[in-house]
Amino acid sequence: YVVADARIISSSQLSADEAILTGESLPVEKSVTAVPDETVLAERKNMVFASTAIARGTAKAVVVATGRDTEIGKIAKMMEST
Repeated sequence: YVVADARIISSSQLSADEAILTGESLPVEKSVTAVPDETVLAERKNMVFASTAIARGTAKAVVVATGRDTEIGKIAKMMEST
């Protein structure tokens, strides 16, 4: 499992199960290709996210968010406020 949100800097045949965040039923292929900042979560192919699982492959990544600042942490914050 991925423990933080991170930007992929190198990878080999990487795919991740992001169903918990995006509802995708199949693992998503990941790459190092940059995407615009406004890209929707499900299309951020250059990121891995906390609480998701790596289905196959390997990667190196730079952590960009931990704890409540991750995408899953943002969902938890929204649930607390309702």
